[in-house]
Amino acid sequence: MVPNFAFKQNLHVQVDLRGDMDLLSNVRIIADFLNKPLPDDLTNLIAEQCTFKGMMKNVQSYLLRGKEDGPKLLQKGVVGNWKEHFTPELNERFEKEVMAKLKGSGLELDFEL
Repeated sequence: MVPNFAFKQNLHVQVDLRGDMDLLSNVRIIADFLNKPLPDDLTNLIAEQCTFKGMMKNVQSYLLRGKEDGPKLLQKGVVGNWKEHFTPELNERFEKEVMAKLKGSGLELDFEL
């Protein structure tokens, strides 16, 4: 089991790393699952703020250590961009460590699309 990761029954959220996921539907699914109905205007706002473009508008959502000249949490928003930052050795180490921590959790990750 992955530490600090809670599995919830009956919650299915579509995640498509190619960028064509339906954020509005997923916000509604999560709100319904939490039994917290949301008005349409708030659902739309949350969905917009969950896009890469929306997060980039809010500087506090992507700064680490609160410094504008420091490291950024958000990057280009392009699938596979991690390859520009990882050496082959670091990539291999990362995959081994992630897979070891996920072992037995029922979660599977594909590192390539």
